[in-house]
Amino acid sequence: MAQSALTIGVLGPSGMGGSHIVTELLSRSHRVVGMSRNPEKIGSHSRYEPRSVDLENASIQDIGIALRNLDVVICAYGPHSSGVDAMKYMPFLETLRKIILASKSAKVGYFIMIGGCGSLYLPGTNICAIDSPEFFLAYWRSMADSYAHVTYLEKRFGDGAPRSDIRAYRSARAAQLEGRDTPEAEFVRESHERRARENDHARPLITACRTSLMFFEGNTSFDWTFISPPAMYRSGRKMGKYQTTIDYIPLKGEQDGPGTLEGRLLGITTFDFAVAVADEAERRQFKGKHWSVWGELSDDEPAPSPYIKISDLEDS
Repeated sequence: MAQSALTIGVLGPSGMGGSHIVTELLSRSHRVVGMSRNPEKIGSHSRYEPRSVDLENASIQDIGIALRNLDVVICAYGPHSSGVDAMKYMPFLETLRKIILASKSAKVGYFIMIGGCGSLYLPGTNICAIDSPEFFLAYWRSMADSYAHVTYLEKRFGDGAPRSDIRAYRSARAAQLEGRDTPEAEFVRESHERRARENDHARPLITACRTSLMFFEGNTSFDWTFISPPAMYRSGRKMGKYQTTIDYIPLKGEQDGPGTLEGRLLGITTFDFAVAVADEAERRQFKGKHWSVWGELSDDEPAPSPYIKISDLEDS
């Protein structure tokens, strides 16, 4: 039986995740309302309506007006929209509080929150990924070993020190794995991995995502779901398939105890993550749950860009 067309709002439609979600929804013949300060950046389409709203500065009432007449809201607004400065921690949570209250006042049928990997538990524990130094070390090692993931991060960061730092660490990691290590490469690895364990730079962003889960867990005043991307979430090919897990971080092998995370972090492409989100908008299988997904990442070739335009779709 064919799925009836829905009217779905996407907060943050022109970001990396949001742009893929909008494109996937339009490809399924849904009507999409994009909401941000500049929602037209993603392009134009006959079933795409941009509604300009400054979420951080708008009132609950104004956001509620923007959310009227929607079957589903997908919140791809995140701390990354404001940077990783620790001072942005509170404004992000306050903005999300306003969005949730506005969604309830507008009587939106279903609220889909895009969270972060740091809120997922390590297997067999009640420890979140953000609280494990081993997690960040495993993440950076896995990232450095993937050409597609390094390229994706470089495109997101743009020119500057972070881009050079990522490339230098990838080269130092390759030197070790290929048996051509040098003292200089060892120094780069040790310096980078020490910072990865401490993770002071990204901690405010990831902590804010983890804390935002508290708005949802146990809340029966509205229908919601909270989906956290897996650790290795990046651009890549669309396979159209994925698997799911509840509360726990997706890992290779048995998830029966903490063990080592080295080489076990699973991931998904932005295209396939969008497929999972669109499926949930239509089916509502994970209502009231915190979940994650993973898919095929064997192709290590990067996508041309982590962002896409809806103008490239066939307009019908």
